[in-house]
This record gives sequence, C-alpha cells and structure tokens, in this order.
Amino acid sequence: MIDFSSTLPLQVFIDDREPETLFLEFEKRANLFVTKKRLFVGDILFDDEMQVERKTVHDFSQSLKDGRLFDQLRKMSKTKISTILIIEGNEEQLEKSKVRSEAIQAAIAAVSFSFKIPVLRSENIAQTVDMMFHCYRQLEKINALRFPPIWNNIKKKSHHSYDPTLLKKLRVLSAFPGLGPHRSLKLIQKFSTLEKLFSSSKEDFLSVEGIGKKSWNGFDEILRS
Repeated sequence: MIDFSSTLPLQVFIDDREPETLFLEFEKRANLFVTKKRLFVGDILFDDEMQVERKTVHDFSQSLKDGRLFDQLRKMSKTKISTILIIEGNEEQLEKSKVRSEAIQAAIAAVSFSFKIPVLRSENIAQTVDMMFHCYRQLEKINALRFPPIWNNIKKKSHHSYDPTLLKKLRVLSAFPGLGPHRSLKLIQKFSTLEKLFSSSKEDFLSVEGIGKKSWNGFDEILRS
C-alpha cells in the first residue's frame, strides 16, 4: 500500500456514487483530505490537478456498448486537468464481459490517441488507488505542482525541509472549500497568522494573487456557520 508522502497535504474528491470500498481505501492513506461529493466529470479528483475515470471491467464493457465511455471522456478531455482512465478487473472478468478483444483494443487506442488520455489496468481497488498515486507523483515531477516558487523560498529561508507550524496552518486552510494547499500557502504568505486571515476584509482576501470570489465565498460561509 502506497501512502502519499508530500510536504503539503493532498485534497482528494471522490464522486459520491463510487463504492464505499474505494473511499475506505483512500482513508487508509496518510496526508490526505478525502471528501465525497458529486463530480460532474470523472470519478476521482486530485487537488484540482488530476482527474481519474475509474471503470470496472463490467462498466467499461457496458459503457463501450452504449457509447457512454466516449461521451464521458470527451467531456473530461475538454477540461484543463490531466486525465487518466483506469480499467479495473482481471483477464477472466474481461473475457466474461463478452466484448470482443478487437473492440477493446480499438477503444483503448481511440482513448489514447484521439483523446490523449492514458489508459491503465489494475486488478482491484487497492491497486487502482496505488496506481493513482504513482500517476500523481509523476505529474508532480513534471509540473512541480506541490512545490511552487513561493514554497521553495520558504524552505531556503528556514533551511529546513518543512515548518511544522506552517503545515498545521495549511491543513486547516486546505479544508476550506475552494482553497486547497496552493491557495492556502499564498494566503499564509500574505497574512502570516490565521488570526489575521480570519479577521481580514473581503478586499484584503481577494487581493491575494490566484484568489477569486469563489474561494472567498467558501471561506466566508464556513467562518459564519
């Protein structure tokens, strides 16, 4: 089992129609904020940076027959979020699906080349979750998403790999809807303390680069509830 080991906690949204076993598998992992909610596209969303369409072999074969698969992936490909498709199940289950192997191969080729979405295989839910983490780590390396320049500056100034107090602040703020680790980090840089941030005006809050009205509305709603 793979844990998500990163300086910043990762926010994961799971579509509320996914099985409870998937949610519980994520709950076993460390350094995560896992939330169930209805997703308009995809089944799992990693910190607004990577979306995953998870298909069991049965669901994959059914969605291939009724054309639903390509409609779903077409919508996902229109977003600016990195996307992967994971087909979950073993070869025996694939054979029982009664879909010709040629049709499956053609579908995988279409997804990979026409939609430019990687197609991966797993045998069970635990393996699926492990594969998602592997993919996200590769995405981190490519885009340096978890260590923006502002965070690198903090590390250079402190001469430490992380600041425990800063991480506690990040964990608190990242739980607010519409924030996440990256926006939370920018807010902490602006206001220094949670006390100053929580008492800030709407104008000061929105003056932070990358922070919009949606983030403010989610933040303000929680503070007033």
